[in-house]
Amino acid sequence: MSDKLLAIDSGIRSADYVKAAEKLNIKYKLVNCLASDIMAQLEDAYALIWHWKHTDYAEKRVARSIITALEKRGLKVYPDMDTCGTFDDKIAQKYLLEAMGLPITKSEVFFDKKKAEEYLKVCRYPIVTKLAGGAGSTNVALIRNEKEGAKVIRERFDSYHHLSFNWGRKKNPRSALSYFVKADNERLLGEDKGYIYFQEFLPDNKYDIRVSVIAGKAVIFRRYVRDNDFRASGSGKIDYSVSDKDMEAISIAYKVADALNTQTIALDFAYDSNAELKIIEISYGFVSKAVSNAGCYYDRELKKMAEPVVVEEEVVRLLAR
Repeated sequence: MSDKLLAIDSGIRSADYVKAAEKLNIKYKLVNCLASDIMAQLEDAYALIWHWKHTDYAEKRVARSIITALEKRGLKVYPDMDTCGTFDDKIAQKYLLEAMGLPITKSEVFFDKKKAEEYLKVCRYPIVTKLAGGAGSTNVALIRNEKEGAKVIRERFDSYHHLSFNWGRKKNPRSALSYFVKADNERLLGEDKGYIYFQEFLPDNKYDIRVSVIAGKAVIFRRYVRDNDFRASGSGKIDYSVSDKDMEAISIAYKVADALNTQTIALDFAYDSNAELKIIEISYGFVSKAVSNAGCYYDRELKKMAEPVVVEEEVVRLLAR
């Protein structure tokens, strides 16, 4: 490995990984993972860091294919497929966590419009609906009754949008017309339709609990819900003071990380009506500054270690082993 290099994708997330490699005296090179000759670029590399984004059409389209190919070739990759296989796909997360017997919030997915409409007649309101993709509480809404649910189902299964329908959902003409005039990346990401995903609403949660496990180190904090809202993700209202009950999320997070064999993972938890912790969703990527600002982490025995976790440095170390 002494004559090989750590490859780092040159995208917008590269700077912190470059900084980490330089601090740890790791030889590296920058590559372009979206280039047609990426396999040739990696001939002299022992590992690749590609912190790809779900909001970029090209990266979302090809990242998993390239990572799979590189793993077949024997190259170390971050994130590997165990880590990012269900990234930005809440439906895939539902099936995976259920298959592993892990405590996910009760969720239902329908690919048939009539079956979805039938579910509205028997479900308990309010209920949360989400698109498979999206972060920071985007693409998340609360349905309060059957009428609201029927409207969402029509939107999710219609093959096109009427201008009048879109106009009625927007506050002004400009935002209404924005649906039809999109930037290239948004347009190429396409319409995410033909299914509907429901998740049980967990009431009376003033915050959710985020646990990030990075190379065997767990960081925990609360995220308080937005004002006049039920969503906590993306609120920016972070509190590093947690209760003993909240701390139980760390043990579950380690269990999930082990079961899924992830390099990094962030899990969002909330309490159900029985005061039991349930997983809302998972992700491989997260805001690393929020993790390092905790100033500490917890080991598997829940012993507090007074040392900040710098995510990018942990990833570089992990690949250099």
